[in-house]
Amino acid sequence: TDFKGWQRQSGTKLSTVQGEIEKAFFAVLRRNITISGCSRTDTGVHARGQVFTCDIPWPSNRSSDLLRALRDRLPPSILPRSLTPVHFNFSSKQSVAKLYKYYINEGLRSSPFSTRYVYTMGKHKNRLNLDKMRKAASYLEGIHNFSR
Repeated sequence: TDFKGWQRQSGTKLSTVQGEIEKAFFAVLRRNITISGCSRTDTGVHARGQVFTCDIPWPSNRSSDLLRALRDRLPPSILPRSLTPVHFNFSSKQSVAKLYKYYINEGLRSSPFSTRYVYTMGKHKNRLNLDKMRKAASYLEGIHNFSR
């Protein structure tokens, strides 16, 4: 994919989602803004509806102007949907539920439109064992704290 994960990687020139958003904020506001995401993604993992928080010196009644300015400065693969003022003690890490979806194609090839987002089995001799996969997935159902 286009990025080496979500989290900015200090001391490197690796392109990350957080790094690109922070660069866009700097281009608009001419000051460093640090954002904090609700979770991280690794290289090759995609997040839809990722939420982040930050403190910005911008009037809340002009958030649509800031959103437009950010979109103009971000690569096409990052599209902020909205900017919403929140209470100062709001935490994106604790306030957002996460849903993980994995897409696996058992065929030889994926559609060219989805190939970046789907794992394709290709010529693997073993087929997926859905019964075993369902049993393993049942251990992950519910609410868990994996941060420990």
